Amino acid sequence: MTKLENDSKATEPEPERSTGGAGAGSTWGFGLFIGVLVVTLVFFWWLLIYSHGVVPHHG
Repeated sequence: MTKLENDSKATEPEPERSTGGAGAGSTWGFGLFIGVLVVTLVFFWWLLIYSHGVVPHHG
């Protein structure tokens, strides 16, 4: 390479790296969604099925 080519490569800005968004490789959002979904389903299972549903109390 010539000296001019070396100088231009040394002064080129480095490509910016993505810190988030689509295609960044971050999957914690999907895991969080699945976790909240499971907790919500377990809560409603406990509320309606395990505790034998909503029972009106007359007193």
